[in-house]
Amino acid sequence: MSDSFPRILMTADGSSTLQLESGETYHSIHGALTESRRVYLELGLEEAALSFPDQQIRILEIGLGTGLNAALSLDFSQRTGTPVEYLALEPYPIPEALHTDLVFPGITDSEENRRNLKAILREAELQIDQFRLRTIAERMEAHPETGGGYHLIYMDAFSPGTHPEAWTQEQLAWLFDQLLPGGILTTFCVKGVVRRAAMACGFETEKLPGPVGGKREVLRLRRPGL
Repeated sequence: MSDSFPRILMTADGSSTLQLESGETYHSIHGALTESRRVYLELGLEEAALSFPDQQIRILEIGLGTGLNAALSLDFSQRTGTPVEYLALEPYPIPEALHTDLVFPGITDSEENRRNLKAILREAELQIDQFRLRTIAERMEAHPETGGGYHLIYMDAFSPGTHPEAWTQEQLAWLFDQLLPGGILTTFCVKGVVRRAAMACGFETEKLPGPVGGKREVLRLRRPGL
């Protein structure tokens, strides 16, 4: 990766994403914040909180990236009083020089929230109110010890075209095993090969409407048994 990448791009909803030298972006150029709110907050965390009421919600994220999904989850925890334990696997943290320039309207508007985002991106362990974050600098394919027992997985790795090894049946089976019965996995990827591999692992699959102005459909998987 050259010194000029990743670079910050502004997306259609006024929020930031990063672009790799290959041209792939961390989030949708149609709206990074809009995409993450739909895929990971509305279809993921809000659904998990309903499915597992009055529990601490344990989240595993594959790809911390810009920290946007974690920041949205922190905001949800603070707004609703829901305790959240969050583990992120991120082998390639973004350069610290980029942290200050990321913009997510409603998430980075206050000085406190900007400090929180920087801490999410910088600290290996972090606790803010009832939100506890731990980041491990390992690839999912290494199958690091996570403890399992997750209510929710944010599968936000790079696309199968860029990172095919993250979307194999073997990796999806590992993710299945990380979830509690009734646990949810949400992702932007709806490719048929991924859905078929997920079903072969035992997941129930749903294609759901994507974010307004972005992808037409996104994917939610569930481990049966709740």
